[in-house]
Amino acid sequence: MAEELRVRNEQMEADLNIAREVQLALMPRTYPTFPAYVGPGQRYLRFSHVYRPCRTLGGDFFSVLPVSGTRRGSSCVT
Repeated sequence: MAEELRVRNEQMEADLNIAREVQLALMPRTYPTFPAYVGPGQRYLRFSHVYRPCRTLGGDFFSVLPVSGTRRGSSCVT
């Protein structure tokens, strides 16, 4: 019974590590230039993030979305 529990715990840990890798792959790598008509060196806002899950996985996803040439929005899935 102890061996079965150890094997199942290892499987669960492996599954959580795979889920963590998937979650990291879904995080934004780049952000839009704001406003859209200026070059990256002239942008008015800089978007950034820090991802710190409390354990192996976090639960929130977000993105910065263009609404118009001068407006940006954000979406968050919890």
